[in-house]
Formats: sequence, C-alpha cells, structure tokens
Amino acid sequence: MLSKAQQDYLAKSVMPMQIIVGALAAGVLTFFVIVLIVSREGVPSEPFLTYIALGFAVLAFVGWVVVPHLVASQPGNPLLRVVRRTRLLRPSYPLKLEPSGS
Repeated sequence: MLSKAQQDYLAKSVMPMQIIVGALAAGVLTFFVIVLIVSREGVPSEPFLTYIALGFAVLAFVGWVVVPHLVASQPGNPLLRVVRRTRLLRPSYPLKLEPSGS
C-alpha cells in the first residue's frame, strides 16, 4: 500500500504523463487518417492538404494563446507563482511611447 505522500506524488506526476501520451497518440492517429485518405483516393488535390495544414495551424495558434493562460490561472498552481514573479502576464513598468530625453 502506498503512503499518503507517495499517492500525492503519483497524482501530481500522472496527469502530465497522460497529456504527453494523449498528444503522441493524437499525432499517430492523425498521421494514420491522412495515410488512409491518400492511399484510398490517391494523392488528393493540392488544396486538400493545404486546408488540413491550415486547420492544424489554427489549432496550434489557439493552443499557444489560450492554454498558458488557463494553466497559469489555476488556483494553487506553482506556475502561477513563476508567472507572477517573472511578470510574464503584465509588465512591472509603465510603457512610455515618447522618447525620454533629459
């Protein structure tokens, strides 16, 4: 039987591992679907693959913009302390657009 400390450690380390495995499986599944489409119908016309690539680019961009803020906004998340300490979400100085000449 695992102690409480061991259970807490496992609970914290299993979630990132599940995310990594899910991302790897999604990549393999996506490749498999594209290979099936290409092998059944021959090489599709050029816009088809371009549209697939654009769809993935949009998903990647949305993930790049949204996910870090969702992760950082979780209460009790250690990343929140890092984000606040490094001031990644808001600058600690006033932004001045005029030149500062003395």
